[in-house]
Amino acid sequence: MLGAYVGKLNKEKSLGFIYETEEQVEEHLDEYTDKLPRNDKKSRDILIEIKKDETKHKETARELGSTSLSSQTKNLMSLSSRVMKELSFYF
Repeated sequence: MLGAYVGKLNKEKSLGFIYETEEQVEEHLDEYTDKLPRNDKKSRDILIEIKKDETKHKETARELGSTSLSSQTKNLMSLSSRVMKELSFYF
């Protein structure tokens, strides 16, 4: 559903979608990193590297001219993310 919506956006808004997606992914990675046991250095290092990659994607979207999305779109993305996270526990 969101993919179809993004396909209708102009380039700058599509890049804004990428930017916001990476922003939210970074937040999730921080949450997961904080939940790790302090002695789990291997997992922590992996999540830190993934976050660096996500940050690069976000910065590239900004450099290419992303524009900010409306608060309604950001909220919809966040809600969709929460639903996917919850469903992932069951499948």
